[in-house]
Amino acid sequence: MKKSYFSHLMLSAMLTASASAFAAEGDVQPFTLPMSLRPTLAEFERFTTLNANNDTREWQFNEDENCIYYSYSSTKDADDWVFIPFELSAGDTYLKVSVEALASGVAQWYDENFELAIGGSATAASMRTILTKTVDQDTYTPYETTFSNDITGTAYLGIHATSPKGRRTLKMRNIVLQSYATPIPLTPQIKSSAMDGLDYKATVAMPSMSVQGNAIEGKVNLRFSVDGTETRTFTDLTPGSDVNVEATLTKGNHTITYVAYLTTDGTTTESEPVSEAVTAKDLNAQYALPFTFGPADAVEFGECKVVDGNCDDKTWTFSTEKGDPSFYYPYHSKNKANDWIILPAVNFGTTDKIRISVDARSKGSYTESFEVYLGRDASASAMTVMAIEVPEIKNSSSWTTYESTLDTEGGIWFVGIKASSPADAYGLYVRNVRIESLNDPQVGVEGIESEIDAEPEYFNLQGVRLAAPEKGQIVIVRKGGKTFKSIIR
Repeated sequence: MKKSYFSHLMLSAMLTASASAFAAEGDVQPFTLPMSLRPTLAEFERFTTLNANNDTREWQFNEDENCIYYSYSSTKDADDWVFIPFELSAGDTYLKVSVEALASGVAQWYDENFELAIGGSATAASMRTILTKTVDQDTYTPYETTFSNDITGTAYLGIHATSPKGRRTLKMRNIVLQSYATPIPLTPQIKSSAMDGLDYKATVAMPSMSVQGNAIEGKVNLRFSVDGTETRTFTDLTPGSDVNVEATLTKGNHTITYVAYLTTDGTTTESEPVSEAVTAKDLNAQYALPFTFGPADAVEFGECKVVDGNCDDKTWTFSTEKGDPSFYYPYHSKNKANDWIILPAVNFGTTDKIRISVDARSKGSYTESFEVYLGRDASASAMTVMAIEVPEIKNSSSWTTYESTLDTEGGIWFVGIKASSPADAYGLYVRNVRIESLNDPQVGVEGIESEIDAEPEYFNLQGVRLAAPEKGQIVIVRKGGKTFKSIIR
């Protein structure tokens, strides 16, 4: 239940006839650091409110949401305070404060304004402003600052509503205040980083200064994490020095994070984290037949090699337009396309006859064209065996399948798709590259019934046979000479 507005009026009348309305400072027990307040009703009752502009609006407590709030006045700009008492020692010379706030009227273009301040008494005159903010989000958003302090004993955190008249409601919660007297390292910096297949290398510069603006004394440490899991720590580092980091990652997308930390008199403090996203590729990965390649997602696209053959910065990218993941080539206004997307290696084994197919569509009604090649290595110059030639495609409404059969030799092959559209076209999409062996005995008329009744064989997307595929798994199914992609239901 919200605190009654009329109870505030009665309290104001009982205490004073002036613009101020607050309890005597000695009546409340100060909070201790670190202070973290949701707040609760009991905590709010230890706050002091001040209706400085003497209107009918002031800070109140919402018991349903456990937050404090200030509702607008239609006649006066906000000038309303809430003071929170807390205790400081002589060592609390640097502090950090954070709050979460929202503006309820953002959808109607009503933002809100507030200030945070610190002072030695629960009065507006004693307050020193440490943060001024405009709240333009209607979901709780964090706001924080750090500041120096010379007050000892009881001090007050002041929250000052300053919104113009006629706005809506400012809400605030999760009020946190902590001492920053112990040195806190600044954030380390990633000077350089690179991926080579699955191998990650980086050079990280350690901080030499603290958040408080002082040189770090002694040694500093570094924590290295991959996808939120601590992987390694580097200790006893010289402030300002460079650290060389190496790691072997699993295939896929990863988030690399670094945190510097200090231990001072038994207390450990950490810097803000610095992160980067990387993609690890297995450069030695080989697929087997039957082979199906989406690309299903950006990770799978990352396994491919892109070649901008005419160096015009228009080349193959990953697309999910209309929900269909695919390879996409955009047009260049002056240059004819000469761009390759080369898929990872496929081991044909002893297969010497294959069927290869792809799906394609144009982006618009402009004429697009492409070819599909096979080559012995992942380079455009090695693409010597043309498998599919599509000199013209104008179908943007649905996917068209193009396929061919050809005799090959066994061993390792790479599939290369070459965009060859004329200049100033519009766009080409290609997906679902499929290769299957045709070396199995042909099924005659007498074998049709057995083909229909044949038991299906399941393979993962890397071509490895599966004894018992799991529900929801995407698999390659081979049944009676047919090969197709399916999801196990």
